[in-house]
Amino acid sequence: MNVKNNVISKNSRTVYKKSLIELLDEKYISEISVTELCNKANMNRSTFYSHYENVIDVLDEIQNDIYEELENYLNDSQSLSGTLNECLSYVKQNSNVFKVLLSQKGNERFKNIISKLSFDTYKPKNNVDSEFVYHRIFNTNGFVGIIEHWLNTGMEEDVEYLSDIILKFSYLENEK
Repeated sequence: MNVKNNVISKNSRTVYKKSLIELLDEKYISEISVTELCNKANMNRSTFYSHYENVIDVLDEIQNDIYEELENYLNDSQSLSGTLNECLSYVKQNSNVFKVLLSQKGNERFKNIISKLSFDTYKPKNNVDSEFVYHRIFNTNGFVGIIEHWLNTGMEEDVEYLSDIILKFSYLENEK
């Protein structure tokens, strides 16, 4: 595929993803058909099927894109505080996508992706006991809940403040 076709293909995929997010703001993923998505994207079904098999494939691609982006932040950052600030900034920049995907209209897989990233962020140097694992699960679910609340209340708090709260609640302040 030449460069021009690559750009066209990428642009088409971007339009489908953006259109799906807009539709998810209105209805559940199970209620969205390929035809409806194509109409929203103002593109034809043959173009859709050249990229995807179904609407869930588009959703999966959106989720995978986000996972990869957040994972890059996790791998590049020096400190837990810096990582958290970068991740929260990304969430804020893409708040419409996160808000929809974390809502009931998205799917549970996205919450699981965010939870896994949160859980994997802090890796202890020593062996862990079951109490530690339960502590991390508790914190991970709290992290997702804080993000949801922040998104649903208009993100009034700045990223650094929210990061400090999460670290404080997670008992990870000394890891900054």
